[in-house]
Amino acid sequence: TNAFRCRIPARCLVEWDFDEYPVCDRAGEYLERINDQPLFCISAQRPQLYMQCPLLAVCRQLRVQLGMMHEVGRECSRFLSAFYTPPAREMQTSLHESVDAPAPAYVPIDKRYLVDDSECWSLSDLGVFQQTVPRLPETDPRSETAAWSNASPARSRRGVRLTDEEQRCPMLQYLRRLRSQMVRHIAHACPEQCNREAARACGACTVDEVIYAFDIDNCVTCPRCSTVFHRHCWETKVLHGCPNCAAK
Repeated sequence: TNAFRCRIPARCLVEWDFDEYPVCDRAGEYLERINDQPLFCISAQRPQLYMQCPLLAVCRQLRVQLGMMHEVGRECSRFLSAFYTPPAREMQTSLHESVDAPAPAYVPIDKRYLVDDSECWSLSDLGVFQQTVPRLPETDPRSETAAWSNASPARSRRGVRLTDEEQRCPMLQYLRRLRSQMVRHIAHACPEQCNREAARACGACTVDEVIYAFDIDNCVTCPRCSTVFHRHCWETKVLHGCPNCAAK
């Protein structure tokens, strides 16, 4: 009967077109059902989006960090209580209401994929980005897209500059606040468990400083042995491979 008007996933991913189009009843019921499900792996289906939409790339990096911190705190009852136990008052689960919720940040059940995974997004997530970035710049297929999209998601995005409007994106604000809360818990509030689990010394220098693998702007982790290095040590001193791996 064409009673439904829905966003078409292919149009969203390929053309950044989030207008609603008439669809048949069966398709409309399906699209409504999957709207909030994290079914779209951007790095596999449309990696160019990470170059065209720096806001999306920054949020992907934040999710990588959140996943690393989740691994640190998954055995800590205080960590789980702070981030995975609903507050005493009734908590709505929409992204916008979660952004407005008081600290400590709570990860609603229907948004836990934002912490558990860094690659998959829901159509409603992408809609949040599109409201902030309504149009994407054209890109040359022969440009640096391949290098950007094939890079590790844990690569530093320090050079990415976001506009003031992008800085106000609800998704970005929520992920940043969640990261800040988790860092505070691991580095300061839980020295006997989480900090002990996460704190490392640089594998290439003797600076008396604790570093963390999840600080991916300033640290690099060897993919083979998981030794953590200051980023500048990795780039200037570790010229011929990880010294820990070479010693084995």
